[in-house]
Amino acid sequence: MKIKKTNQKEKKIIELEVNPVRDYLKENSTKKLSIHYLKTHLTGPMNKRQIYYYCTHSNFIERAKPIEVGSHKTKLNVFNYKV
Repeated sequence: MKIKKTNQKEKKIIELEVNPVRDYLKENSTKKLSIHYLKTHLTGPMNKRQIYYYCTHSNFIERAKPIEVGSHKTKLNVFNYKV
């Protein structure tokens, strides 16, 4: 039985007005930064869950591929800013 693959459109996310993670990644747009790095370098008390929420609820932030970072894992919490 053949299964057709359908083209899934990118889901547009309603952008948050105040997103400190997006602003920090925009300033450092050439870098791929992990959640742990962002936690230590962002101003104000933020935990990892909040940072992950901000990263996944933005159209301008994407998850870095593991091979770009030098890892062979299947999924990483490393993000970069879409240019």
